[in-house]
Amino acid sequence: MNLYGKLFNLFESSKRGMGRIIQTFVKRVGDELLERSPDNYSVDFDKNKLALNEIIENGSLKCPSKRIRNRLAGYISRAVVLRSK
Repeated sequence: MNLYGKLFNLFESSKRGMGRIIQTFVKRVGDELLERSPDNYSVDFDKNKLALNEIIENGSLKCPSKRIRNRLAGYISRAVVLRSK
């Protein structure tokens, strides 16, 4: 099982937990995606969303919902802006 599958399993097992697991999931996966391929992402939310769709369709990332995918895209967009400063 790859890293993303493990993180997804963590998300699934803790869904009804204390309440901040989704943010932790988004940050961990977003940071991992940026470390592996920083050139695939930009400050544009829509381009990041399309890049995430390609990764999800390839099967290397399991995303439980469209809402989580959008949060990932937004987090990555913000992270790119902060790293460029």
